[in-house]
Amino acid sequence: MPLSCRFLAATLLILAASGPALAQRSPTNTNLAEINHHQAGAAAALLLGNHTLLERGQVGVSGHVYVSGWGNDSIYGAPGLSFQAGIGRNIGVGLSYGYAEAQIHTRTWLLNFRFSPPETSGWLHLQAALGRQFLAASEAGNVTIFEFDDPWPIQPGNPQILLDDMTWTHGYLNILLDTRLWYFRPQTSLGLVLSRYSWSGRDTSAFGDPETAPAIADSGGVETIVWSLGLGLDLGAVQPFAGLSSFKDGGLFMARLTIVF
Repeated sequence: MPLSCRFLAATLLILAASGPALAQRSPTNTNLAEINHHQAGAAAALLLGNHTLLERGQVGVSGHVYVSGWGNDSIYGAPGLSFQAGIGRNIGVGLSYGYAEAQIHTRTWLLNFRFSPPETSGWLHLQAALGRQFLAASEAGNVTIFEFDDPWPIQPGNPQILLDDMTWTHGYLNILLDTRLWYFRPQTSLGLVLSRYSWSGRDTSAFGDPETAPAIADSGGVETIVWSLGLGLDLGAVQPFAGLSSFKDGGLFMARLTIVF
């Protein structure tokens, strides 16, 4: 066999053997604490800013994008969609969907409620939300993370996890001040995100076959204080908004555009 043919055959053999390994993704400097921080931020972004308290029978549709980070690095962004409706006097309800590509890919559904006490003339809003977030199907069995940090070489007591599944349940309580100055709507809010997470996977720390690696699973909780400041424009049917949010070990910038029908 000519040398060129033997080289080609060897190259194809190596690629074929490495195919399953190439399918696995190992995000840099990723651990459970950082992932939970990112996902709590993604859930908060679905509620942050300019979910207008609508009149009964009105519907608002909005899209948003946001950029966030962890400490001084790991900048990421994600989009989302929301639907809001006025269902009674000073009462609104909404459903939001978000996609986050923050080292691992997740999808989130969030149901939110909003109420403004009549005696406050609409400037004080109380919000509550409940959300469910889950690992995208494409990530199951294809992404490895560390439980605590990202060391090299791998250290005992810090398993390298090949994720099979990871889910979060988020609860959100928020107080929002929404004032009006001509067409401008300055807003500030203070809220608490309560997140419960669980994950399952395989411990691949021993560099063995992932299919035969021992199963591993755990769960826990995260509490995050979220503060925000933003500015919206009330242009009737079109209502743009931009704002900043600060929460544990990071921040978030978001822009939202709402169309009211």
